[in-house]
Amino acid sequence: MGSPGHRANILRSSYDRVGVGVLYDPSGGGTMYVTVVFGDSDGTNDPPAPSDPVPLPEPPPSPCIDAACDGFAVVDDGGRWTLFDRVADRDPDTFYFGNPGDIPFMGDWNGDGEATPGLYRQSDGFVYLKDSNSQGVADREFYFGIPGDFPVVGDWNGDGKDTVSIHRGSEGRFYIVNELGENGGGLGPADFSFLFGNPGDSPLVGDFDDDGVDSIGLYRESVGFAHLRNSLTSGAAESSFFYGNPGDQVVAGDWDGDGVDTVAVYRPSLGRVYVNLVNGPGVADWNAYIGVYRHIVSAS
Repeated sequence: MGSPGHRANILRSSYDRVGVGVLYDPSGGGTMYVTVVFGDSDGTNDPPAPSDPVPLPEPPPSPCIDAACDGFAVVDDGGRWTLFDRVADRDPDTFYFGNPGDIPFMGDWNGDGEATPGLYRQSDGFVYLKDSNSQGVADREFYFGIPGDFPVVGDWNGDGKDTVSIHRGSEGRFYIVNELGENGGGLGPADFSFLFGNPGDSPLVGDFDDDGVDSIGLYRESVGFAHLRNSLTSGAAESSFFYGNPGDQVVAGDWDGDGVDTVAVYRPSLGRVYVNLVNGPGVADWNAYIGVYRHIVSAS
């Protein structure tokens, strides 16, 4: 699966035949040789391999004009990342990182102004971070949280660096930490924690009031409703509104460079992303087809 060519053959949906050949060589120390051949019986439904992406349709003009805007990444089941540097990026970068089942996210871990990948492995509670948008092993790993926690990433204190924190959905509680772990070790207690939302809500993070500090929000996927707060405390949402459809995935980012993060939703059933430039209900300000993936994450 780590080889783009082999992975493309394994995942190509049009293959409906497979042949397996096995040779056992007792004279060679019991060596077994195995070959697998895939086939398309009618040759009429053979899409381009995932290693040769289908050109995306021409999107609408980007809302980001001559400004520093956020982008997003989409990740498939095999750990293949497609990184859109900004809304309407026509030439996204691709690379592999992580294992199936990992929860992907992105953040600026070293304060250089570039968001790079991270992973949370719920089965063992480990975080894996990279300092570049490229294939390879993690540059940093550490233990944080308990299996089943969901990662949330933000600059919680305005120092220009993102850290990884936790949303524990079973409790409806956030655990916020202002530092990263290192060298396979663990982190101590969270710097602070608070309740917000209901069990089952999906967390999101953004600077919703342009104060230079990230805060948290929640998206109730069952009804397509967003709740946003401007501080890292319990309490009622400062902003609540319907946006998107049940089942959409939500992210937040500064899509037009005005300093305020707003919501966007990804609709896996259609392979489309819908970007809102204000935090309120209404029709999307920008939308485009990007393909079908498992996850979407903000690259802010």
